[in-house]
Amino acid sequence: EGGFKHGNTDGVGRFAWPDGAIYEGGFKHGQANGKGTYTFADGAVYEGIYTYAEAFRAHGKYAGMTKGGKAHGRGRMTKDGAVYTGEFRDGQADGNGKYISAAGDVYEGRFKGGKPDADGKTKMVGV
Repeated sequence: EGGFKHGNTDGVGRFAWPDGAIYEGGFKHGQANGKGTYTFADGAVYEGIYTYAEAFRAHGKYAGMTKGGKAHGRGRMTKDGAVYTGEFRDGQADGNGKYISAAGDVYEGRFKGGKPDADGKTKMVGV
Protein backbone atom coordinates (compact mmCIF):
# COMPACT_ATOMS: atom_id res chain seq x y z
CA GLU A 1 0.00 0.00 0.00
CA GLY A 2 1.31 3.46 -0.76
CA GLY A 3 2.85 5.51 -3.52
CA PHE A 4 4.46 4.12 -6.65
CA LYS A 5 6.98 5.57 -9.09
CA HIS A 6 8.32 3.71 -12.13
CA GLY A 7 6.75 0.47 -10.85
CA ASN A 8 8.37 0.64 -7.40
CA THR A 9 7.04 1.71 -4.03
CA ASP A 10 8.04 5.33 -3.45
CA GLY A 11 6.96 7.70 -0.70
CA VAL A 12 5.13 6.59 2.44
CA GLY A 13 3.55 3.15 2.49
CA ARG A 14 3.08 -0.25 4.08
CA PHE A 15 4.40 -3.66 3.02
CA ALA A 16 3.35 -6.96 4.62
CA TRP A 17 5.06 -10.33 4.12
CA PRO A 18 3.17 -13.65 4.17
CA ASP A 19 4.75 -14.63 7.52
CA GLY A 20 3.19 -11.58 9.23
CA ALA A 21 6.19 -9.20 9.21
CA ILE A 22 5.22 -5.61 8.35
CA TYR A 23 7.15 -2.48 7.37
CA GLU A 24 5.42 0.90 7.57
CA GLY A 25 7.21 4.09 6.60
CA GLY A 26 9.18 5.67 3.81
CA PHE A 27 10.20 3.94 0.58
CA LYS A 28 12.58 4.82 -2.26
CA HIS A 29 13.03 2.63 -5.36
CA GLY A 30 11.11 -0.18 -3.64
CA GLN A 31 13.34 -0.19 -0.54
CA ALA A 32 12.73 1.01 3.01
CA ASN A 33 14.01 4.58 3.23
CA GLY A 34 13.59 7.27 5.87
CA LYS A 35 11.59 7.01 9.09
CA GLY A 36 9.81 3.70 9.48
CA THR A 37 8.69 0.86 11.71
CA TYR A 38 9.50 -2.79 11.00
CA THR A 39 7.51 -5.38 12.96
CA PHE A 40 9.13 -8.81 12.75
CA ALA A 41 6.97 -11.94 12.50
CA ASP A 42 7.87 -12.78 16.12
CA GLY A 43 6.43 -9.43 17.28
CA ALA A 44 9.74 -7.63 17.86
CA VAL A 45 9.63 -4.03 16.64
CA TYR A 46 12.39 -1.81 15.25
CA GLU A 47 11.65 1.88 14.78
CA GLY A 48 14.24 4.06 13.21
CA ILE A 49 15.71 5.68 10.16
CA TYR A 50 16.21 3.36 7.20
CA THR A 51 18.82 4.25 4.60
CA TYR A 52 18.32 3.33 0.96
CA ALA A 53 21.48 1.81 -0.45
CA GLU A 54 21.90 1.01 -4.13
CA ALA A 55 23.79 -2.16 -3.11
CA PHE A 56 20.58 -3.64 -1.67
CA ARG A 57 19.02 -3.63 -5.15
CA ALA A 58 21.70 -6.06 -6.37
CA HIS A 59 21.21 -8.34 -3.38
CA GLY A 60 17.41 -8.29 -3.17
CA LYS A 61 14.90 -6.49 -0.98
CA TYR A 62 16.01 -5.51 2.51
CA ALA A 63 14.24 -4.07 5.52
CA GLY A 64 16.07 -3.58 8.78
CA MET A 65 18.88 -1.78 10.50
CA THR A 66 21.79 -0.32 8.52
CA LYS A 67 25.26 1.05 9.16
CA GLY A 68 27.31 2.82 6.51
CA GLY A 69 24.78 1.93 3.81
CA LYS A 70 24.98 -1.83 4.55
CA ALA A 71 22.65 -4.23 6.33
CA HIS A 72 23.86 -4.20 9.94
CA GLY A 73 21.86 -5.32 12.99
CA ARG A 74 18.52 -7.07 12.78
CA GLY A 75 16.77 -7.26 9.43
CA ARG A 76 15.16 -9.27 6.65
CA MET A 77 16.46 -9.82 3.11
CA THR A 78 14.61 -11.51 0.25
CA LYS A 79 16.09 -12.52 -3.09
CA ASP A 80 14.94 -14.89 -5.83
CA GLY A 81 12.22 -16.36 -3.59
CA ALA A 82 14.57 -17.03 -0.65
CA VAL A 83 14.23 -15.21 2.70
CA TYR A 84 16.77 -14.57 5.48
CA THR A 85 15.56 -13.03 8.73
CA GLY A 86 18.02 -12.35 11.52
CA GLU A 87 21.24 -10.56 12.33
CA PHE A 88 23.49 -8.87 9.76
CA ARG A 89 27.03 -7.52 9.92
CA ASP A 90 28.61 -5.49 7.12
CA GLY A 91 25.89 -6.49 4.64
CA GLN A 92 25.99 -10.25 5.30
CA ALA A 93 24.04 -12.70 7.45
CA ASP A 94 26.05 -12.85 10.67
CA GLY A 95 24.69 -14.02 14.03
CA ASN A 96 21.43 -15.80 14.75
CA GLY A 97 19.00 -16.14 11.88
CA LYS A 98 16.64 -18.20 9.79
CA TYR A 99 17.04 -18.89 6.07
CA ILE A 100 14.23 -20.30 3.93
CA SER A 101 15.22 -21.26 0.37
CA ALA A 102 12.92 -20.72 -2.60
CA ALA A 103 12.28 -24.50 -2.53
CA GLY A 104 11.17 -24.30 1.12
CA ASP A 105 14.28 -25.79 2.78
CA VAL A 106 14.93 -24.17 6.19
CA TYR A 107 18.09 -23.57 8.23
CA GLU A 108 17.82 -21.90 11.62
CA GLY A 109 20.91 -21.17 13.69
CA ARG A 110 24.18 -19.20 13.59
CA PHE A 111 25.56 -17.55 10.46
CA LYS A 112 29.04 -16.14 9.79
CA GLY A 113 30.00 -14.19 6.68
CA GLY A 114 26.70 -15.00 4.98
CA LYS A 115 26.86 -18.78 5.55
CA PRO A 116 25.64 -21.23 8.22
CA ASP A 117 28.38 -21.36 10.86
CA ALA A 118 27.43 -23.92 13.50
CA ASP A 119 25.02 -26.70 14.26
CA GLY A 120 21.52 -25.49 13.62
CA LYS A 121 18.11 -26.89 12.83
CA THR A 122 17.66 -27.96 9.22
CA LYS A 123 14.45 -29.01 7.48
CA MET A 124 14.72 -30.23 3.91
CA VAL A 125 11.61 -30.30 1.72
CA GLY A 126 10.89 -33.69 0.14
CA VAL A 127 13.49 -35.56 2.20
